[in-house]
Formats: sequence, C-alpha cells, structure tokens
Amino acid sequence: MRILQNTPSVFIFAVFEPWLTTLPRIWGQLDERSLRLLSDHLRSSIVVVADTFP
Repeated sequence: MRILQNTPSVFIFAVFEPWLTTLPRIWGQLDERSLRLLSDHLRSSIVVVADTFP
C-alpha cells in the first residue's frame, strides 16, 4: 500500500489517517513514535478480533 500511494512511511496512508487524527484527541499530545505504536497496536487488535469471529 505504501508503494502504491508513494508515501515515505507505512503509517502515512489512508487506512491510518483516521487513527492519526483521533488518537491525539483521546490521549492528548503524542510524539510520532507513540502515535505509530498505538496505531499499529489498534490495527493488530482489529485483526485479532476479526479473526476470532467467523
């Protein structure tokens, strides 16, 4: 996806955009590393939950 959208990072594309704007409103000001870490954990959690239910 990163290559198709020509972005410098895997975290800068349409799938993460809502999280990157919402997370700072929930947790307050976050540095780039924390924002990426939370986004990645949310993505992983969604995959685990979706895999649990048939």
